[in-house]
Amino acid sequence: MKVILRLQPNAKPVFQPKRPAPYAALTVVDQEIEHLQQVGVLQPVNCSARAAPIVAIKKATGKVRICANLSTSLNAALDTHQYPLPVPEDLFAKLNGGTCFKQLYLSDSYLQIEVAEESRELLTINTHSGLFQFTRLPFGVKTAPTIC
Repeated sequence: MKVILRLQPNAKPVFQPKRPAPYAALTVVDQEIEHLQQVGVLQPVNCSARAAPIVAIKKATGKVRICANLSTSLNAALDTHQYPLPVPEDLFAKLNGGTCFKQLYLSDSYLQIEVAEESRELLTINTHSGLFQFTRLPFGVKTAPTIC
């Protein structure tokens, strides 16, 4: 399954400048960008009509999570997926009487879902190291919870 992001009609491209990362965090931000490239989540690009700045969120482990600030650009232009999410009570009723359950932990769960080639430019980030496109669905895309 590959995610295709659809824009509203007449949506204009928005290219936002990069935001400076704290100098003390540059090393760990660079390490995370390098790691995301190595595992195929990010790919460098030379130019793009769209870009969002990043926000580096420090984890308890000392590493950082690279988040695209899509709230002021892409999310406003996305065509909303209309998919009815189940009500928790309905799910619990279906599970009633079950005897075997398993807990799953998906590390970086959003980054498990591949983005179609034609949608990758929409997920370009602007960093102090240049422009990169997500090849996997990042955290922060407005329609991500309804993609099935």
